[in-house]
Amino acid sequence: MHWFWLSILDVVILGTYMALLKVPSHKGLSRHAMLIWSFLIPAILSLTFCYKYFPETDARLLLFSFIWAFTFSSATAIQMYALQYIDTSALYPITTTSSLVLVVLIGLVLFNAPVSVLQWVGVTLVVLTIFLFLYKKGKIQYTPHILILALATLILSAANKIIVKFISGSYSVEAFQLYSYVFGLLLVLIFHRLFHKRKASFFEMSSTAKWGVLLGALSFLGGYMYYLAIDRGPFSLVIAIHSLYIIVTTCVAAYLFNEKVSKRRFILILLAILAVIIIRLG
Repeated sequence: MHWFWLSILDVVILGTYMALLKVPSHKGLSRHAMLIWSFLIPAILSLTFCYKYFPETDARLLLFSFIWAFTFSSATAIQMYALQYIDTSALYPITTTSSLVLVVLIGLVLFNAPVSVLQWVGVTLVVLTIFLFLYKKGKIQYTPHILILALATLILSAANKIIVKFISGSYSVEAFQLYSYVFGLLLVLIFHRLFHKRKASFFEMSSTAKWGVLLGALSFLGGYMYYLAIDRGPFSLVIAIHSLYIIVTTCVAAYLFNEKVSKRRFILILLAILAVIIIRLG
């Protein structure tokens, strides 16, 4: 399949996946059980369909897969928690645009990567968008608690993007997914043991099974489409299209959770997407 259509499928699947992270808080289900399902299913699918890529294993692949798994599992857990207090249409535009700016700045400082005038325009637009998201009627809309969660998410998301850039083209998509999701499952189980202090009960696992299996399947499919698109197409264009998932997430959340999206917030979402596209194309 052409990289463009892979990117479009990624947008639809990822957008739905990100919206479903709000299911535990909306329906009163266990976040911990939902998180376990969201990594158990991709790990099973990866071992089932990608096992023949074990021979590609080397220390570099294992290291990058582990770092990706840590950043992704941590970000997922934080997002599930944060979505108890903030709408998807506010959280994701802020974290998506901010993490991209952080990637650009890291590239500038650590790797001396040149930043074009167009990219600086995009960065300025991101700062403006975040300011407008956070401020309304002369005051910050969110508590320090929420802002810290958003900050942690954007840092982890930026690290995740950097890992993908490093690994792209070096290994097959299947080999990377195989280890990433297996490591992710192990980390989630460790997180659960450390912070939840007890095993997930049968009731918790069974009551979240329907949504958890769906979330895990979407994670596996969306990730596969995303990495395959990056492997086959131009990185900047794929990431620019990838950012459109915010629109899908907003629509799904509005349908499933009755989230109200004001005209002001919708315009800011479009502004955030424009900023991401400008930075990537620059």
